[in-house]
Amino acid sequence: FRDDNAFSDMVSSIGFKNADTAPKKAANLAVQGLLPFKRTPANVAVRAYEYSPAGIITTAVQAAQKAKGNENVTGADIIDSLSKTSTGTGIFALGMALFSRGMLTAGPDDERQAAIDELTGKQDYALILPKGIAEQVGLPEGINFTLDWMSPAAMPLFMGAEFMKAAEDGGISFSDALSAVSSMSDVMLDMSMLQGIND
Repeated sequence: FRDDNAFSDMVSSIGFKNADTAPKKAANLAVQGLLPFKRTPANVAVRAYEYSPAGIITTAVQAAQKAKGNENVTGADIIDSLSKTSTGTGIFALGMALFSRGMLTAGPDDERQAAIDELTGKQDYALILPKGIAEQVGLPEGINFTLDWMSPAAMPLFMGAEFMKAAEDGGISFSDALSAVSSMSDVMLDMSMLQGIND
């Protein structure tokens, strides 16, 4: 969460360095109020990208750079990137499987459904214990636990759930894939310290 990379450097530099006028001071105050920690959420976003199927883009770029003779890219860098992508893709597939079995929840479809879910105790982005397991440990049927504490590792898991949710109406289409990718921002906002801004 404390890595220095180009994206987190860009996000942490938001605001005016020389806030010498009233509008600049007001803008800095607003940014600091909304984003008191800028580097951490930016690094969560970077990790979510690295540990997702989309991380294959980074792996491919690094491999192309290495093939062209770039000495700044090593074989270890390529293997590290591929390992992260493979892990994230496996977690994505696990999210798809758990959602299809009813053991994982995704985000709400609309505000009305979100209100009903809240009244019935169903939480967004949560793991639902199956009836048999819940009975064995003495917990009520349908109990669910949020996994926001697992961020950013939980992001590909719930991206897989969002992908399966988008595909429920029929076969998986290109628009379903786009919907799942766009839901990544929802997952990231709802499962991190940016939830207050989203609210």
